Amino acid sequence: MLSELKSTLQEGRDCVLRLISAILAASSCPAQFPTQETISEIPFGFWYILQDDIIACEPEQYQHCVAVLGPVYTALVNAMLAKSMYDPRDPDWTADQRESFRCYRTDIADTIMYSFNILRDGLLQSLLQHLDAAISSCLAQPTAWPALESCLHAWYAVAESLADSEEEEANPLLSMFLAKLPVIPFNNNIRYASPLLPIYSVLSFCRIDFFIQ
Repeated sequence: MLSELKSTLQEGRDCVLRLISAILAASSCPAQFPTQETISEIPFGFWYILQDDIIACEPEQYQHCVAVLGPVYTALVNAMLAKSMYDPRDPDWTADQRESFRCYRTDIADTIMYSFNILRDGLLQSLLQHLDAAISSCLAQPTAWPALESCLHAWYAVAESLADSEEEEANPLLSMFLAKLPVIPFNNNIRYASPLLPIYSVLSFCRIDFFIQ
């Protein structure tokens, strides 16, 4: 499939991009999983295989695939941030629905990690923008916490990906992220603790105290 992206035949490239766009649309289904839809979990395996194939490409083809599919992965991350938000009505969910959503969010974290393998610093910059917007929304309206928690969940996925890397210590974007944590309006919301504590553990090299005193 990736070879078609570099083909001289426009028809082949367009066919591949239409297929990927259709799969992205399924991943982005604008409804709540798992109470309103279950289709969005089907493409998770596709995104893993696609990034794996891209990474395995020769350098020239790799650069071409990243250039062509980078916007797709950016749109995918934006969709995953929306899809991983908790539903404020989840206390009404059944135990099975809650467990399905927990597993679903694990798959979303994996998908964001795959996206980071393609987008690298571009993903970190995007997540910083999302974090700024989510913090501002929560400061204005505490009930807007699902978007902030979802963003922190995404940062946790990226932090795990960087845990064994040698580049994170020199990456100023991660220090910028940690510097924002003290201004998060916690409002006694324990939902934030789940992603925040492991993030701090993984990225503690920055020595930034993010706990609000």
